[in-house]
Amino acid sequence: MLSFLAGVHKCWPDFELNIDKNLSISFGQNYYLHGANGSGKSSFIKRILLPALQQNHDHAYSLYLQQHFHLQAYLIKAEAALWNPELRPKTMSDCLTYLLRNLEKAQKFNPKPVIIVADESPLLDNLIHYLQSCKQPNSLVYSVHGKHSQPDNLNTILFEPLSPKESKVRCLFTQR
Repeated sequence: MLSFLAGVHKCWPDFELNIDKNLSISFGQNYYLHGANGSGKSSFIKRILLPALQQNHDHAYSLYLQQHFHLQAYLIKAEAALWNPELRPKTMSDCLTYLLRNLEKAQKFNPKPVIIVADESPLLDNLIHYLQSCKQPNSLVYSVHGKHSQPDNLNTILFEPLSPKESKVRCLFTQR
């Protein structure tokens, strides 16, 4: 479990997030980061969530699909070309499959819970399907605009812009 204290969290020199109450991200729960463009969802992921995951790496595996996954896919293709040339991922879906296979290999060697963070990923359905078949405890933290599939045990974290320099983060925990 990851915990974040209520209060003001400075993300950038000119932007802060005001978390209205203590926030916990627990295994077995999924979290939808909901809010308008520029409300702080990606800032929360990059400046608050990912550093916490890095500190927690002994207790859980984490996988981060950045907002512009097509750029991340170039690196995945290059890594595969060096270490697994027989796989040759071509599409973004192939790149995700490559990452998930590596995660499964790590799980066999050292089982741990999994947290997947997806910032506006076009592969959200693939991730939900994977996590439903995952044997280890897991969580998905994601943001997406528009209609999307919703995983089980879903909680919503609402991002409301108060000004160009501040956004309020309301933890709504609306399980579905």
